[in-house]
Amino acid sequence: MKNIFGFFNFKKGDIIVFLVIGIMILGSAVTFYKKPTEASVVRIYRNSEEYASYSLSQSYAKNVHVPTHDGPKAGYNQLRIENGTVTIVGSTCPNRDCMRMGSISKEGDILICLPHRLVVRLEGGDAIDAVSY
Repeated sequence: MKNIFGFFNFKKGDIIVFLVIGIMILGSAVTFYKKPTEASVVRIYRNSEEYASYSLSQSYAKNVHVPTHDGPKAGYNQLRIENGTVTIVGSTCPNRDCMRMGSISKEGDILICLPHRLVVRLEGGDAIDAVSY
């Protein structure tokens, strides 16, 4: 066989092995690729404990006021749930980075406000994500 790649000296068997490996890589990529699904529930966690959960299946606009904690560092986060998306629209944290995170709408997406220890997670409802024994 004529040398088609310059200084590499490929034979027919080498090309067949590369083609088989390439097909296996493409096949596994297609098999394991999971398209993000639409979320059905938003769960709000404050200090690692579930504070509230809301359904995203209804078409309504709702503002959720989440107080952080009492004391000298008391504050809040204001969430907007509308048309299957969730956005942090107000916060008393120092830099307000959580407000710049944008909207989330797919299962597994999260919004985080570190100073207030707030996590907003979109989930698919009661579906089992993983099982461990």
